[in-house]
Amino acid sequence: MKNISGIEKVVFSDMPPYTTIVIEGDTGTLKTTFALECIKANLEAEPDKVCLYFSLKEDKSYFENHHSIKPLIDQKRLLVIDYAGLVELLQPQVLRKNIFEGISNVASGYKKKLGEKLSMIGIDPINVLETFINQKHIRRFLFHFFSELNDLKTTNWIVMESYDLTGESTAILPYHFLADGIICLGMSETLDDVVRYLEIIKMRGVCHSLKKFQISYKKSGFNILSAIYED
Repeated sequence: MKNISGIEKVVFSDMPPYTTIVIEGDTGTLKTTFALECIKANLEAEPDKVCLYFSLKEDKSYFENHHSIKPLIDQKRLLVIDYAGLVELLQPQVLRKNIFEGISNVASGYKKKLGEKLSMIGIDPINVLETFINQKHIRRFLFHFFSELNDLKTTNWIVMESYDLTGESTAILPYHFLADGIICLGMSETLDDVVRYLEIIKMRGVCHSLKKFQISYKKSGFNILSAIYED
């Protein structure tokens, strides 16, 4: 999360290496935008590093037309695999049986090819993968998936919708204890407006605020503003 405007109001110490962060929120709360801004900030701070990004909702053209991250695409430092690309890489039986393992295998292949240069992995949104899995076994699949991500020695940004396909809260799933960090993005009503906010629910090994902070996004980038409620 380096170099994001206002981040010093929320995070007071460096994030440990090889951390898995879930960015959670409802539709329209800037989850993808925030994930990309975090990735961009880290890549700009470490010019020799690469991020592999699995986009399971937006196709590759969305990223190629995004003015903020297009230079990273052109430099082949942000490698985007969209859903169509993932289908081409995985055999049909893998898609049907265990898509989590399929993505893990693709990521492992890139890690072997790029080595230490591959420093980050993004998955957006992870909820899409649940549609391929028998819900009775989802906890087992997620446990193994997170373990395999940790073995890659990368920092992982996982975007997640707050509610699954049945409308149930994702709190019933084990994301919250499997991830090292949970960042919640939401919307809050003030006296005269509706604002977007960012809140860190947990972040292992990091000293951070527990307040909700108003956020905004403009062409200049992502901004963390003041706390919604001051003491």
